[in-house]
Amino acid sequence: MARREKVLVVGADENPSLPIIESLSTKGLEVHVASHKRVCVGFFSKYAHSRFVYPSPFTHEQEFIDSLCDYVKKEKFDVTFVTGDCPTDLLVKNKERFTEHTALPLVDFDRYLNCRDKTRTLKMAESIGVPHPKTYYPQEEPIEEIAKKLSYPVVLKPNASDGARGISYPKNEDELVGSYRTTVASYGRCHVQEYIPQTGMQYKAEILLDRDSQVKA
Repeated sequence: MARREKVLVVGADENPSLPIIESLSTKGLEVHVASHKRVCVGFFSKYAHSRFVYPSPFTHEQEFIDSLCDYVKKEKFDVTFVTGDCPTDLLVKNKERFTEHTALPLVDFDRYLNCRDKTRTLKMAESIGVPHPKTYYPQEEPIEEIAKKLSYPVVLKPNASDGARGISYPKNEDELVGSYRTTVASYGRCHVQEYIPQTGMQYKAEILLDRDSQVKA
């Protein structure tokens, strides 16, 4: 009997892991799952062949990478997938360690930051004429100076965060400066945007691209 290809899904505690695990398994692959939580959605999937618990990527970054890399090397997975922002950040940063032992469908770190870091995304959009809210960058100009020339409310956003975490809507100069300092302390660098009220439906799209940036799904 031919050997079934083995794949690992990292971040089995993330909700998107469930359809990924099922889809891979129904395509005939042997699916293994991993998470820092002993009880999580992916571990309950009937399609999971085995389960692995690693140190938390949120609090023990290096231990997470070392443990996961040793596991991948030992088990000889053909492909390793990852869900969740934090685990993905760390695997992209340490991509070379993993690609010695498994295929890792992630772009290189610098290219990844073009999407992960909203400041880089917005500046790229601006450079090619893509419309976007007027944006101010406190790393280039003091927040106190930015605060004086805005019309309120405004939107304060971390450059990188999960979902809507860290987003606030300051209503005046003092609130913006105070919120900025608090947000930077918790989430790192931020940017400020004009507030555009939502007046219609919100649409989202998930797009899967191949290595040549061709849309596959």
